Amino acid sequence: MKRYTDLLALFLILLASCLFGPQAKAQLFYEGFDNSTGSNILGIGNYGSSWHAVMGVANNPVTDITSATSGNYFMINGGAGNPNASAGFLSGGSTATGSTTYYAAYTTLASSLTIPTGTAITWTMGNNVTGMGVRLLVQSSGNWYTTGGAWNSNTTAFSTDSAFASAATASITYTYTFATTGWRSVTLTPGENLVLEPQPGASTLPTNQITAIGFFMYESNGNITRLDSLTVVPEPSSFALLGLGAGALGLLRLRRKS
Repeated sequence: MKRYTDLLALFLILLASCLFGPQAKAQLFYEGFDNSTGSNILGIGNYGSSWHAVMGVANNPVTDITSATSGNYFMINGGAGNPNASAGFLSGGSTATGSTTYYAAYTTLASSLTIPTGTAITWTMGNNVTGMGVRLLVQSSGNWYTTGGAWNSNTTAFSTDSAFASAATASITYTYTFATTGWRSVTLTPGENLVLEPQPGASTLPTNQITAIGFFMYESNGNITRLDSLTVVPEPSSFALLGLGAGALGLLRLRRKS
């Protein structure tokens, strides 16, 4: 009887830690764009081995971004990110006037990531105008998709690097609650095209497993997007279910031994 009591107590502790423990331990993915060089890393292609980016005008051939040019200043910024303790953030902008420039910045995952429905995907963002749009971008079963909706910074108060870094994180945090429905398909072929499916978005992800994650952005006229702390964290109940399963398995094994 004591074995059952001890195991039940252990299970309750595990369940409580799943429900109320530090959220960071539940993290499935995190990208902080760490840059400790103290200077800007010009061009996303020069940042590590897994991040990549392309840009272009709507439905025209797109180019790989491996260096900053007179038409774009896409980079990993060397300044403080947000939260302010971090170093570096993703910065994208265009000097094009009178046309909309599209960017896709993403990382290919070492192994597929299964994202439970209800998972919170968050990031921090600061733009210098409110009209700039950012969508989440994922790859699933070899195809590309963006979220059906876009997020826009609702204030220009964080329009400089220093203001973005010092902003209260909660005030510039954006959240998407993961579901396999409500996406828009994207044709993404570096060097060839970058086409977003026309509205309304009605695509469904073929699976909740993704093989790449990043951002799809559109902007023009010298505007800048600042992005940091991309985080994928399942809702606590998902981990509670894992704890429940572990506890049930332990009880079953103990019963077989007795």
